[in-house]
Amino acid sequence: MIKQIFIFISITTSLLAIDISDQFRVRGFATIDATLSSDNIHSTLPNGEGNPLDKNKINYDSSLVGTQVEWDISDSFDFMLQAIYSKDSSLGDYKASVEWALLSYHFADDYTLRLGKLKVPIMKGNQLRYVGFARPWVRPQISPQGVSGFDLMNGVELLKNSYIEDIDLEFQLTYGKAEHHSQENQNNYIYNAAAKVSYEGDSIRFSYGQLSFDQSFSATKTNEDIILTFVSAETEVHFNDITLNAGYTKHSNNETPSDSFYYTALSYEFGDFIPFIIHSNQYVENIPLNSAPQRLAFSRPPPPPPSSSSSTGSGVRDGYMDITNNSIGVRYNLSENVAIKAQYDNKHIKEYTDSTGAKKTDSDTLTLSVDMVF
Repeated sequence: MIKQIFIFISITTSLLAIDISDQFRVRGFATIDATLSSDNIHSTLPNGEGNPLDKNKINYDSSLVGTQVEWDISDSFDFMLQAIYSKDSSLGDYKASVEWALLSYHFADDYTLRLGKLKVPIMKGNQLRYVGFARPWVRPQISPQGVSGFDLMNGVELLKNSYIEDIDLEFQLTYGKAEHHSQENQNNYIYNAAAKVSYEGDSIRFSYGQLSFDQSFSATKTNEDIILTFVSAETEVHFNDITLNAGYTKHSNNETPSDSFYYTALSYEFGDFIPFIIHSNQYVENIPLNSAPQRLAFSRPPPPPPSSSSSTGSGVRDGYMDITNNSIGVRYNLSENVAIKAQYDNKHIKEYTDSTGAKKTDSDTLTLSVDMVF
């Protein structure tokens, strides 16, 4: 499959070199990813699904290619579509999918109304999940599958841009219906409100939202109108050539496992080299304990992420997973549209999900990637 990715990138870059028109633009992006693990563990694919890594065997499954089409229909209307060709663990193969399909109308006073398919607007890493060139590090810093398994949505979004002297302000209201990675969880509605403040490249963004969903356990049992609340905060601050990125998100409810995630990253721009360090943690609680042993993180075939696991409505909900990841790496900007990255990760997992008690696991991975935009 990696050969097909290379061929597809070669063909696509040749096509995208053509300037179609001022009103119609096609852009592309791609990642060639090679990951080596010290143990048989599960990693996370770009779409957030679990993916097995075999010990001492190079894995290319996080490689992908995508394209974005923009069409300025008129002075007020424009259309944007983004499609991805990436690995789908449920199929065991690559597939094409549409991640964004938005029709936008621009009002006076910097208001924009968008309608269509979009990402659940929680953190920057979720909005740019597939565009590796947009970040210094290899993997996006987010909870794996959006908001407890809800990642894509169909809906309407209102954006308002404003400013106070040199301070830029952006407000965002979103409403619609989200899609879950599991067919058992059906969304009724989702809404989100966010505000972002920016000043000379520094920014901070806050977000709050709720969603309602029904969860089916069997043909005769369904929990209806479960309310899940999600919040997030994220910042980027520059100190000369040093950049601090940090973020926090929490998804909580009473019927399924609750999930929190935070990260802190420091990067230093040294010419075309950008070395960085990252510390992150994902904590999942309220996991129902099973009477039989179950390894949520390492069982095969890949299970859904713990954030999307469902309760059976019975048993004690004292289970948890505590996943800490420490990373160090470097990005080298080979050209204005190609970046080479090397990253080492040490992951420590402590989990208590079955009757055998708590377990601890440590693993190391090394990733080399080439990210490009064209």
